Amino acid sequence: SVVTPAMFRERYADVFKGDKKWRKIAVEGGLTYEWSEKSTYVRNPPGSTHAPHSDDGCIIFVKLRQMQPEGEPQVRVDTNTAEWVPAGSNGYERIKLHEAADGSEFVAMERLEAGATTGERTLEGGEEILLLDGDLQVNGESYDAQAWVRRPAGSSYALSSQGGCRFWVKRNHLKP
Repeated sequence: SVVTPAMFRERYADVFKGDKKWRKIAVEGGLTYEWSEKSTYVRNPPGSTHAPHSDDGCIIFVKLRQMQPEGEPQVRVDTNTAEWVPAGSNGYERIKLHEAADGSEFVAMERLEAGATTGERTLEGGEEILLLDGDLQVNGESYDAQAWVRRPAGSSYALSSQGGCRFWVKRNHLKP
Protein backbone atom coordinates (compact mmCIF):
# COMPACT_ATOMS: atom_id res chain seq x y z
CA SER A 1 0.00 0.00 0.00
CA VAL A 2 1.10 3.55 -0.64
CA VAL A 3 0.25 6.81 1.13
CA THR A 4 0.45 9.56 -1.46
CA PRO A 5 1.04 13.23 -0.57
CA ALA A 6 -2.60 13.98 -1.53
CA MET A 7 -3.94 11.25 0.80
CA PHE A 8 -1.74 12.49 3.64
CA ARG A 9 -2.82 16.14 3.14
CA GLU A 10 -6.51 15.19 3.13
CA ARG A 11 -6.23 13.14 6.33
CA TYR A 12 -4.07 15.62 8.25
CA ALA A 13 -5.22 18.95 6.77
CA ASP A 14 -5.58 20.64 10.19
CA VAL A 15 -2.73 18.98 12.04
CA PHE A 16 -0.55 22.11 11.82
CA LYS A 17 -3.20 24.52 13.10
CA GLY A 18 -1.86 24.17 16.65
CA ASP A 19 -2.21 26.61 19.52
CA LYS A 20 -1.37 30.36 19.57
CA LYS A 21 2.34 29.78 20.21
CA TRP A 22 2.55 27.31 17.33
CA ARG A 23 0.79 29.71 14.95
CA LYS A 24 3.28 32.51 15.79
CA ILE A 25 6.22 30.53 14.35
CA ALA A 26 7.36 32.20 11.12
CA VAL A 27 7.67 29.76 8.23
CA GLU A 28 9.15 30.82 4.91
CA GLY A 29 8.45 29.13 1.60
CA GLY A 30 5.44 26.95 2.45
CA LEU A 31 4.57 23.94 4.55
CA THR A 32 7.37 21.65 3.41
CA TYR A 33 11.05 21.98 4.14
CA GLU A 34 14.06 21.10 2.06
CA TRP A 35 15.94 18.09 3.40
CA SER A 36 19.19 19.36 4.87
CA GLU A 37 22.53 17.97 3.82
CA LYS A 38 23.35 18.31 7.55
CA SER A 39 21.44 15.26 8.72
CA THR A 40 22.02 12.58 11.34
CA TYR A 41 20.35 9.21 11.80
CA VAL A 42 19.62 8.33 15.45
CA ARG A 43 18.07 5.05 16.55
CA ASN A 44 17.20 4.96 20.25
CA PRO A 45 16.33 1.64 21.92
CA PRO A 46 13.07 1.24 23.86
CA GLY A 47 13.27 2.75 27.34
CA SER A 48 16.01 5.23 26.46
CA THR A 49 15.60 8.94 27.08
CA HIS A 50 16.65 11.70 24.75
CA ALA A 51 15.93 15.35 24.08
CA PRO A 52 16.31 16.17 20.36
CA HIS A 53 17.17 19.78 19.63
CA SER A 54 18.65 22.07 17.05
CA ASP A 55 19.89 25.64 17.31
CA ASP A 56 18.85 26.40 13.72
CA GLY A 57 15.68 24.29 13.43
CA CYS A 58 15.33 20.88 11.85
CA ILE A 59 13.04 18.20 10.52
CA ILE A 60 12.57 15.22 12.82
CA PHE A 61 11.27 11.99 11.32
CA VAL A 62 10.11 9.61 14.05
CA LYS A 63 9.28 5.95 13.53
CA LEU A 64 8.12 4.42 16.80
CA ARG A 65 8.39 0.78 17.82
CA GLN A 66 10.96 0.04 15.15
CA MET A 67 13.35 -1.87 17.37
CA GLN A 68 13.39 -5.16 19.23
CA PRO A 69 12.25 -4.69 22.86
CA GLU A 70 15.71 -5.48 24.28
CA GLY A 71 19.30 -5.86 23.36
CA GLU A 72 19.85 -3.23 20.68
CA PRO A 73 22.30 -0.40 21.29
CA GLN A 74 21.73 3.19 20.30
CA VAL A 75 22.81 3.90 16.71
CA ARG A 76 23.99 7.30 15.51
CA VAL A 77 25.22 7.91 11.95
CA ASP A 78 26.40 11.34 10.81
CA THR A 79 25.22 11.25 7.22
CA ASN A 80 27.39 14.28 6.44
CA THR A 81 30.56 12.25 6.84
CA ALA A 82 29.34 8.70 6.15
CA GLU A 83 30.51 7.22 2.87
CA TRP A 84 28.06 6.58 0.04
CA VAL A 85 28.80 3.14 -1.45
CA PRO A 86 27.56 1.52 -4.66
CA ALA A 87 24.27 -0.33 -4.16
CA GLY A 88 24.13 -2.54 -7.23
CA SER A 89 23.54 -0.60 -10.42
CA ASN A 90 25.24 2.52 -11.83
CA GLY A 91 24.00 5.70 -10.17
CA TYR A 92 22.48 3.84 -7.18
CA GLU A 93 24.24 4.38 -3.81
CA ARG A 94 23.55 3.98 -0.10
CA ILE A 95 24.68 4.77 3.41
CA LYS A 96 23.89 1.78 5.63
CA LEU A 97 22.27 2.98 8.86
CA HIS A 98 21.40 -0.33 10.54
CA GLU A 99 21.31 -4.04 9.76
CA ALA A 100 19.92 -6.59 12.20
CA ALA A 101 22.27 -9.50 12.87
CA ASP A 102 19.49 -12.00 12.05
CA GLY A 103 18.66 -10.29 8.73
CA SER A 104 15.20 -9.26 9.90
CA GLU A 105 15.76 -5.57 9.15
CA PHE A 106 17.89 -3.33 6.96
CA VAL A 107 17.79 0.49 7.19
CA ALA A 108 19.64 2.87 4.86
CA MET A 109 19.68 6.26 3.21
CA GLU A 110 19.83 5.68 -0.54
CA ARG A 111 20.07 7.84 -3.62
CA LEU A 112 19.56 7.50 -7.32
CA GLU A 113 21.30 9.81 -9.78
CA ALA A 114 19.21 11.38 -12.53
CA GLY A 115 18.17 8.64 -14.96
CA ALA A 116 19.30 5.77 -12.70
CA THR A 117 17.26 2.63 -11.96
CA THR A 118 17.60 -0.31 -9.58
CA GLY A 119 16.27 -2.84 -12.07
CA GLU A 120 13.52 -5.34 -11.26
CA ARG A 121 13.69 -6.98 -7.83
CA THR A 122 11.52 -8.90 -5.37
CA LEU A 123 11.67 -8.24 -1.63
CA GLU A 124 10.73 -11.16 0.60
CA GLY A 125 10.30 -8.90 3.63
CA GLY A 126 8.71 -5.79 2.12
CA GLU A 127 9.93 -2.21 2.16
CA GLU A 128 9.04 1.27 3.44
CA ILE A 129 10.44 4.40 1.78
CA LEU A 130 10.34 8.05 2.85
CA LEU A 131 11.32 10.16 -0.15
CA LEU A 132 13.52 12.95 1.23
CA ASP A 133 13.99 14.94 -1.96
CA GLY A 134 13.77 14.65 -5.72
CA ASP A 135 11.45 12.38 -7.71
CA LEU A 136 11.01 8.63 -7.48
CA GLN A 137 9.22 6.22 -9.76
CA VAL A 138 8.10 2.80 -8.51
CA ASN A 139 7.03 0.59 -11.43
CA GLY A 140 6.27 3.77 -13.38
CA GLU A 141 4.18 5.41 -10.61
CA SER A 142 5.68 8.81 -9.68
CA TYR A 143 6.22 10.26 -6.20
CA ASP A 144 7.48 13.65 -5.00
CA ALA A 145 9.47 14.66 -1.92
CA GLN A 146 8.00 13.61 1.42
CA ALA A 147 5.93 10.76 -0.06
CA TRP A 148 5.71 7.55 1.97
CA VAL A 149 5.77 4.31 -0.06
CA ARG A 150 5.12 0.94 1.55
CA ARG A 151 5.54 -2.25 -0.49
CA PRO A 152 4.33 -5.55 1.03
CA ALA A 153 6.38 -8.72 1.28
CA GLY A 154 6.75 -10.44 -2.07
CA SER A 155 6.39 -7.26 -4.14
CA SER A 156 8.34 -7.10 -7.39
CA TYR A 157 9.29 -3.71 -8.77
CA ALA A 158 11.99 -1.35 -9.98
CA LEU A 159 12.92 2.06 -8.56
CA SER A 160 14.02 4.88 -10.86
CA SER A 161 14.43 8.66 -10.82
CA GLN A 162 14.28 11.15 -13.66
CA GLY A 163 15.94 14.03 -11.81
CA GLY A 164 17.70 12.21 -8.97
CA CYS A 165 16.53 11.59 -5.41
CA ARG A 166 17.45 10.62 -1.84
CA PHE A 167 15.31 8.42 0.38
CA TRP A 168 15.27 6.68 3.75
CA VAL A 169 14.39 3.00 3.42
CA LYS A 170 13.63 0.12 5.76
CA ARG A 171 13.52 -3.39 4.29
CA ASN A 172 12.78 -6.98 5.25
CA HIS A 173 10.63 -6.22 8.31
CA LEU A 174 7.16 -6.74 6.76
CA LYS A 175 7.21 -10.51 6.51
CA PRO A 176 3.86 -12.27 6.06
